[in-house]
Amino acid sequence: MAMHRIACCVALCLLAGCGDDRSPAGPAAARPAWIDQPPQSVGLIHGVGVVNGVNQRDAAIAKAREDLASQIAVSIQAERAQDDRLSESLVQGGARSGRLDSEVRNQVRTKVDQQELPGVSTVQVWTGSLETAALVVLDRTAWSLALRQRLADLDLQLLALAEQRPPAGKLAAAIAFFRKASPIGEDRAETARRLRVAAPAGSIAAPPLDLGEVRAALAKEAAAVSIALTAGGEATALVGPAGERLAQAGLAVVDAGTAPRLVMTLTATTAVRAVNGDHRVDGHLDATLTTKDGRKLAGFALDDRASGTVLDEARRRLCDRQAEHLASHVMANLYDWLTAMGD
Repeated sequence: MAMHRIACCVALCLLAGCGDDRSPAGPAAARPAWIDQPPQSVGLIHGVGVVNGVNQRDAAIAKAREDLASQIAVSIQAERAQDDRLSESLVQGGARSGRLDSEVRNQVRTKVDQQELPGVSTVQVWTGSLETAALVVLDRTAWSLALRQRLADLDLQLLALAEQRPPAGKLAAAIAFFRKASPIGEDRAETARRLRVAAPAGSIAAPPLDLGEVRAALAKEAAAVSIALTAGGEATALVGPAGERLAQAGLAVVDAGTAPRLVMTLTATTAVRAVNGDHRVDGHLDATLTTKDGRKLAGFALDDRASGTVLDEARRRLCDRQAEHLASHVMANLYDWLTAMGD
């Protein structure tokens, strides 16, 4: 009798699903076509993300957003390259600090690149036996509306700044103004680039303050500041090549006897060693920048090295390298020194 009761209980448990309550998994949905061929829709940009492992929803969505951002970045980079070429053409014949431009530009672009894209939504997430995929979409209309609002806010800031622009001839004040306007102007330019990608057929008004024109005007004012190079001893051979490179960079390089506004005095030492059958020349250069009345603005040192099978060849290479290094350092710090010079 007891055995009969046990058998009945076992049968009832099996019918009720007692024991392992996991139902057998059904077949996974077929791999969707959008993984390999994202949809093409007017007014929408799609991104696809695929990661290894099942039920990796968040990781797949993050990967899809990265894909979306990378697509946009390609178009933005093309816009940047075109604008950078235009910026370079505007300052031909002027002298400007490449370091200031590049630092501000890179900071602004990095900041904007890291901003969250508005109007992005997840369309679908698929999980296969070995991977998880996500499809996200960016609504161009929502994106362009957010960009236009950002543009309007920046234009208000530029409009207020335009009223503070110093008159011509106030070089130190002009540099300070450019430093203040540059981050806002670059942000505005970067926002406009994104808007051209978001709404290619839309129109964008000109900014109330043209940073390119401000940059070009400042470069021309800086180019009007005359500078003379003086040297003695081993540094004498460097005056010609260094002066040529500074002139090519846009500076007004003049003879020391013409009462220049700036004077750069060079001193140099070299050491020669034989290395593996070649002549190696190590050069140390000290430079001091003063105003025409002898006030010191800056002092710096540069070290360079060159080698060659013939000693004279090694010395020529060192001279060229030092001239290039000197010109690069001067142009990178030019606006700082002109600010210290004052109006």
